[in-house]
Amino acid sequence: MSRLKFNVSAEQLKKIPIPLFDSDFQHQIKTLVNKAALYRNHSNIFYSKAENLLLEELRLKDFKPKYELSYTANLSQAFSAHRLDAEYFQPAYDKVVEKIKEYPNGCARLLEYVENIKPDFDPTKYPDKTFSYVELADIDASIGVIHSVSKIKDEEAPSRARRNLKKNDVIVSSVEGSLEKVALVDEEHEGCLASTGFFQFRTTKIPPQVLLVLSKNIVLQAQLKKRVRGRDLNCCANQIS
Repeated sequence: MSRLKFNVSAEQLKKIPIPLFDSDFQHQIKTLVNKAALYRNHSNIFYSKAENLLLEELRLKDFKPKYELSYTANLSQAFSAHRLDAEYFQPAYDKVVEKIKEYPNGCARLLEYVENIKPDFDPTKYPDKTFSYVELADIDASIGVIHSVSKIKDEEAPSRARRNLKKNDVIVSSVEGSLEKVALVDEEHEGCLASTGFFQFRTTKIPPQVLLVLSKNIVLQAQLKKRVRGRDLNCCANQIS
């Protein structure tokens, strides 16, 4: 049976009551909302400064590799990479890796500096506990934070709720079309569950804030896009520079 859909008419709006506050109370609300908007703007500005600083250091600021419409690859390359889809061999992705490898201080594989946490948490072992659950839609991609969660009991937990988050983990979407969904887990969201639609990275040698910025810009995003088609990204994290 299909659900009926109704709209609220202009006539019905006339019947909706709202409370009347005195001017001092209204001013308090106004001030707090304005501060929230100001802090949000400051967050965007500071994050943008951090990203620009990193990209300038790597000489990737304003770097936009051309997406080639036609190119070739050897059959031996396809067999070696276990890939037959053309997207994997898109030259634009390789140009980003070349720029990374040109960095004077050198480069290393991602998993030499970051631990890729396995999604092996089982919420059904805690039948009386209520969990906070993080999905892709709960990520504010502009500054890399978790902006909302949903509450679930063990019996309500989706089968994909297998990640137990710790403070300073960086979660990165592994889903094509949502790769930009990246967030740094703060103290408030420690202990939350997260979907297996994320990578869960835990830094071992670099600050998690640096990993956040690397994950959100062309450095990791281009390499994830290269690997997202035709193969599970979780099998490819150790290939990323």
